[in-house]
Amino acid sequence: MLSGALFGRSTRYGLNSLATALAILGIIMLIEFISIRCNRRFDLSANKIFSLSQQSKKVLENLESDIEIIAFLKKNQPGRAEITDLLYQYANASERVRYAVLDPDHHPAKSKGYNIRGYGSIAVESGGKSTVIDRPDEKELTNAIYRLTRLEKKTVYFLRGHGEKDTTSEANDGYEAIREEMEKQGYSVKGLFLTKEKEVPTDCSLLVVAGPVKEILESELEKISTYLHSDGKAIFMIDPYAVSGLDGFLAKRNIIISDDIVVDKSSQVYGGDPFMPFVLEYMSHPITREFAIPSVFPLVRSVRTETLSREGIISRSLVRTGSESWAERDRRGVERGQIRFNEGIDEKGPISIAAVADVDFVLNDKGESIKSSFVVYGDSDFIDNYHVALGGNKDLFLNTVAWLAGEEDLVSIRPKDVQGGSFVFLTPSQTKMCFWLPLVVEPLLVLLMGTVSYTARRIREK
Repeated sequence: MLSGALFGRSTRYGLNSLATALAILGIIMLIEFISIRCNRRFDLSANKIFSLSQQSKKVLENLESDIEIIAFLKKNQPGRAEITDLLYQYANASERVRYAVLDPDHHPAKSKGYNIRGYGSIAVESGGKSTVIDRPDEKELTNAIYRLTRLEKKTVYFLRGHGEKDTTSEANDGYEAIREEMEKQGYSVKGLFLTKEKEVPTDCSLLVVAGPVKEILESELEKISTYLHSDGKAIFMIDPYAVSGLDGFLAKRNIIISDDIVVDKSSQVYGGDPFMPFVLEYMSHPITREFAIPSVFPLVRSVRTETLSREGIISRSLVRTGSESWAERDRRGVERGQIRFNEGIDEKGPISIAAVADVDFVLNDKGESIKSSFVVYGDSDFIDNYHVALGGNKDLFLNTVAWLAGEEDLVSIRPKDVQGGSFVFLTPSQTKMCFWLPLVVEPLLVLLMGTVSYTARRIREK
């Protein structure tokens, strides 16, 4: 009888233990399932360097075709974990993205098929088209995805023949760097000599007039005007004291470029020049939405909107300098290096240095119309090879290009190259969280679970 009772009790304990183990296993599996389906990542770094940028998220949210990404990495290749994590973020952001990490030595056929020539390359494929990037970072990957999925390739023409910035020049004042950035985003960039053309080419998605130093001929202005009347888009960048012939052309369209230069002595606080304003004030517009990065404008003139708006024209300021700035109108004083604010002559800041205009052109008596848009900057040097990497200069210009070209997905802050090491500085609240969660909360949860389990077992034994 005693042995039977002991046997029955041990069997009961064994069954209880098995049931408890199965229950715990079931809970773990349920938690794992929920974590996979409803996972969330929290980036505690100050610059969000471990999260996808706004632009990448926009591109992924609007995907209409599937994307396959294959990273060709050796098993022990440095940076493999970081690249794999980046690809996971892309797949996690869109159900249309799939990725794989392959060792090219173990998959020679795949490597040859994508023409992979080295370790670390990434192949991106969509809709039967593919491209390979050799620099495995977010910036290159997002641009590759956008190039493959965009429906048409936009052409941007840069006006030539009047001393404008050269998009092929590697000199400090050249535009090679910004041209390369535009081409990476899938734009076709070409030069345009209007004196040799009957009109602005029909494939022109955007016309850029960047820093002319000679007057644009009246016949060329007529061609530009005809282009704008045909739903054309343009960017005009006119430097201080430049004789471009665009003053009257723009004045008819509600934009005034004055014969002055903007001075901002507060820029010296940042180690800059008073003729190089640090801009932090952006007006409400799709180009500058969520834009909070300071831009730097070397030698910039004021660009104002006409007080009395013309019929069919809506113009507004886009970028303004700080309250400590002013528009200096004493050119001789500037040339002598003597700058001071003259009440009643100079204009006190904030000063508008960029403006945007939307113009409705009536086509016929039925009231049908088309809209043309253009943006005017009082400086062309802010995106040359020497200055384009400063602050938000590149992003501001590329946002302008994207908005005018109708590329809404590209109007955002672009992925940044991570500089320096991977040190992460936590805020006081984040530091407390890192202390309380692993050192206090988790041990207490384990203790609580143990206490509950022990109490339940004692109750069953009784």
